[in-house]
Amino acid sequence: MRKLLISACILFSLMSCNIAERNQHESKKAGVLHLASLKTNDIASCHACIVRGVGITRILLLKSDSTSRIYWIEGSTDIARAFVVNCINRHMCAVSAISSKTYIPEYFSITRRLEYVTVKHSKAENYLERSIFQWSKLMISGKYKSETAELEVYPDKSHQQHNAYIWKQPKIIQALFFNEIGTEPIVRSMGGNSNKAQSNQDELPTDLSIRCIYSYNRIKEAVCRECLALHSKSLAIGTFHLFSAGTIRPPIELCVFSSTFQIHDILAKCQIRFCPAILALDQTDCQDLKRFFPTDRLFMDSQVVSDYTNGKYQKDNRIHISKNGLEATSISHILSQVAARRQSEVHQVTQFTEKDKQILRDRLKIMTGKEPKCLMVTSSKNELRRCFSCVIGVKKGDARVIITLSLTHATIVTDTIPHVLKGYCEPRCNSVNLLSAKDCSKYLLQHAMDIESHHRLLESPYSDPLLSSCMLLYHIPSRKEKCARCIRKIFNVKEEPQPTTAFSLLLDASDTSPQTTQNFFGQSTDCHTLNTCRRIQQAPNRFCSEHGAYVGMSSGAQETQKIEQSTIHQLTKAKIPLGVWPPNNKDIVRNDGIGTPSPIHSTPFLSQTGTNVWPAYEKIAFVEFASAQSEQLKCADCLVQHSEVFFVYTSGNGFSGYVWMHQAPAHIFLDCLRTFCISLTYDRQSFIDRPIGLRQCNTHDIK
Repeated sequence: MRKLLISACILFSLMSCNIAERNQHESKKAGVLHLASLKTNDIASCHACIVRGVGITRILLLKSDSTSRIYWIEGSTDIARAFVVNCINRHMCAVSAISSKTYIPEYFSITRRLEYVTVKHSKAENYLERSIFQWSKLMISGKYKSETAELEVYPDKSHQQHNAYIWKQPKIIQALFFNEIGTEPIVRSMGGNSNKAQSNQDELPTDLSIRCIYSYNRIKEAVCRECLALHSKSLAIGTFHLFSAGTIRPPIELCVFSSTFQIHDILAKCQIRFCPAILALDQTDCQDLKRFFPTDRLFMDSQVVSDYTNGKYQKDNRIHISKNGLEATSISHILSQVAARRQSEVHQVTQFTEKDKQILRDRLKIMTGKEPKCLMVTSSKNELRRCFSCVIGVKKGDARVIITLSLTHATIVTDTIPHVLKGYCEPRCNSVNLLSAKDCSKYLLQHAMDIESHHRLLESPYSDPLLSSCMLLYHIPSRKEKCARCIRKIFNVKEEPQPTTAFSLLLDASDTSPQTTQNFFGQSTDCHTLNTCRRIQQAPNRFCSEHGAYVGMSSGAQETQKIEQSTIHQLTKAKIPLGVWPPNNKDIVRNDGIGTPSPIHSTPFLSQTGTNVWPAYEKIAFVEFASAQSEQLKCADCLVQHSEVFFVYTSGNGFSGYVWMHQAPAHIFLDCLRTFCISLTYDRQSFIDRPIGLRQCNTHDIK
């Protein structure tokens, strides 16, 4: 048995090493985002912006109160910049003034855990369950330690040798933006090639693979940047932004990347489902900007590409990338997968005229002029946009190009000396410094743009075929019938879609062939218009089957089912259990100090998210909610903001409904139960794996 234990430990170590090695090549970033709830900003719209425009793959609420929310988010490598650009303004998101550098969950303190003996195994104290309780009561800490903590799994006393092991992990959860607060903008060197920067534009070799594409829609969608990145040689794009005075247009994002695909092919692919408002910069003008995005250093470490190219990951079901990127067939296949999971929402877009295009070209010449001027700007948190407005000024035609953008600082390139240097913008900006012409030129030659990488799109399930025949159709109320009629015609479905909210329908297209479905999401723009469905999303087949069973039951049968369910499955403001809720088909107990805790099985505690700090709760659950009269939308909206919700149904009686939602610390739901929801009840049989890549619901999807 001892040999078996040693073998198991060795296997566990090898698996951990393999996971660590693979994580080095993941195009992901994760961190804690501490938001403030101010009088001027709408926290619901902030959550919607994070889901839609930042490029997240996961969002978990750690703590919520009347003044702030603490989220942990994971996504592409550029989520911090995307959050600043798209979501921080007076009416949406504001970063909390008390953001800490790091967050240390209390479960890492062994002595602290010993104070909470609230849940016991049938034969031994269950340290894991108590650890989860401590994790769920996550506190902000100012301790900046980088030690590791030991998380003990104590064996059953009658079988000491079966499962004893020690698991070590880092205990620091990095907070986004902290290291940037109060710092001046710095030159981010291009690395080993910085000394080789050409001082003369004419000496730069022509690179016909460079592509420059504008994105100018007011409501940005992260999935648009994903589509562009898929056409890049290295699945990565660089970005900077154009701000102008005297115009009502939003800031324009310019995406730059290297690709073997022709520009018109890229536009055709991405405009179908992802980028309603994109425009190509003329190739000659794009070449003029080459000094600001050198291809030999800018677009990802070449080792990452070579690892995919030489077959190093052939056994992990990834699509392989060559030195020229993906093949056209692979891109089409992946894009159909992405479109089915999180295509962009249709918005009213004002197309650019030829005059608009010429203005854009003229503004970009600021960077290629003989004497560009660099402004190094810093501001307080949440004030950078107001600082920009002042720096840009009100003179029509003035333009500024933002090449570095973060929470509190930016680098602005212009061709005029603005009036702000006289101290006019000091109330809004902490500092506005003008570099000398020599220093500005040096800065521009050595500068590296913000990079957004999307290598995760090479992984399963994006390489798997489309198998689901269940679809969610989002629409505005006046287009409900047109949306349903269009989809039924495309998929040749006789049954009417089932209403789920005033803004969505659920369609079971089980008689449709997988090829028809793939063609629809990959090549067609049918039904995805302002006059039909604003968004179409594939959903797990279980959503359709469970919904059919739910609406097929009479109200009396539904009530009987609820009564038959154990009270342990219900959450109310007076009864908040320990740990994560809903649990994985395990019994849990309340920490009410009365009696002896009930027996409980050990809970898995292995990370599957790449953060090494979360329990292995990778399920979503069918959860019913009861609310006060006419508060069901507010109850559902609250749940959407407090957990990852992938489906919402509100019944016609105004009191109830259900959601498919990700598990979360039980105390997180207390906000909803205090105000809008009377109770939450789950069916212990209705768990499915969390759908990877599926876009989470936000407040604009349900009301």
